[in-house]
Amino acid sequence: MAAVRLSELEDEAWRGFLYARDRIWLEIEAGLAPLGVSTEAERTKTEKLKAVAKARGQKYVPPKPPTAERRKEITDNHIWSNAVGALLAVPENPQVRAGVLRIMATMPKVRVTKTSTAGQPTLTIVDSWSDGKETLVVRARTGQPVALLSEVPGIKPSMTYYHNSRVRTADVKAGKF
Repeated sequence: MAAVRLSELEDEAWRGFLYARDRIWLEIEAGLAPLGVSTEAERTKTEKLKAVAKARGQKYVPPKPPTAERRKEITDNHIWSNAVGALLAVPENPQVRAGVLRIMATMPKVRVTKTSTAGQPTLTIVDSWSDGKETLVVRARTGQPVALLSEVPGIKPSMTYYHNSRVRTADVKAGKF
């Protein structure tokens, strides 16, 4: 199988993504606040939690910091969410679709299965974490999104279906869209 070469723009975007991911991991491993969360915001949050505990007649117990594994899971969830967001924002752009699918391929918990939806070949891409999972179905030939299922314990599952179509200005003027 011949290796697929990235365009200069795709290669630059990919290197930027990998650089950003490495920096995020370094910050997390160093125990720094993720992405510049202000200490003022943290103090405000702590004060609110103390007030709630006092109102309930309970002693305030600070939450335990997330473990290294949980921080990694949180970061991967942010990457997944942003990748899905990019795919849904511009599903007609093949470079975005290719980039998103490449990003998802680097994620350790993402699983891809060949499936069929409404008689058409699709790929089902699943990412799971300790408090939920999302299932993204894309067209196998184009990578365009078909459906997204979000499942979180204690909340009714949410399924969204996607349909992409082209609309021309003349169609809009004629009321056909």
